[in-house]
Amino acid sequence: YGVIDKRLIFSFQKSNNNYNLYYEGLSKSGNKHTDNFWKRSRHLDLLNLLVISLEKNLEGDFAEAGCWKGHSTYMMSKLISSHLKKHQGKKLKFHVFDSFEGLSEIQDEDENIKNLNQSKIDHIRKQFQSDENFVRNKVLGNFDFVKTYKGWIPERFAEVENLKFSFVHIDVDLYEPTTQTLEFFFPRLVNGGFIVCDDYNSLDFNGARKAWDNFFSKNKVSFNFAPTLGSSFIIK
Repeated sequence: YGVIDKRLIFSFQKSNNNYNLYYEGLSKSGNKHTDNFWKRSRHLDLLNLLVISLEKNLEGDFAEAGCWKGHSTYMMSKLISSHLKKHQGKKLKFHVFDSFEGLSEIQDEDENIKNLNQSKIDHIRKQFQSDENFVRNKVLGNFDFVKTYKGWIPERFAEVENLKFSFVHIDVDLYEPTTQTLEFFFPRLVNGGFIVCDDYNSLDFNGARKAWDNFFSKNKVSFNFAPTLGSSFIIK
């Protein structure tokens, strides 16, 4: 980051429509204090991928595993809403899964978190608590195609097991829920569809990367890419 000319970053930000949407979502979700360069990089990548997916006009719903306070969810919903207005009559849903109770149990594969003292682990787990009513009504209230599912992953996935998906965003931080989300959604992803892993390059939550690499070492895709600064994505 130190070698990046900040004037170039500022110029890019001012010329990128999704940059305004990033900050709109940040404000809507009450997450202004979490803004940083790395988060902007991941979220702008996510929005650019979603735009490409929408332009392909694939069949299938959208899903997100792990929404926290709804920042990414709001941004994605705004883009999906614009797409639906352009394609009158098209029906799709955006299915959003989160425990809203913080992180699930830390496993041995999440070694960079597992090696911390217990009080620090408890603090991190609670840090990701949020309010489903706030997310559903205050952040996403204007999007009638969005449905939230409160519960630990994967206990509510069965409610959408008969659906197909064109875009899936995974932001659950840890090894086990990342694996479980991939195992459920990858077989239901349409050809040409996207799965994005927000935490792939996280130093703290390195279990997500292990889950992703293990899963796709056994499952072939047409494209698998991980930008150095951000998340990872596949195209089936």
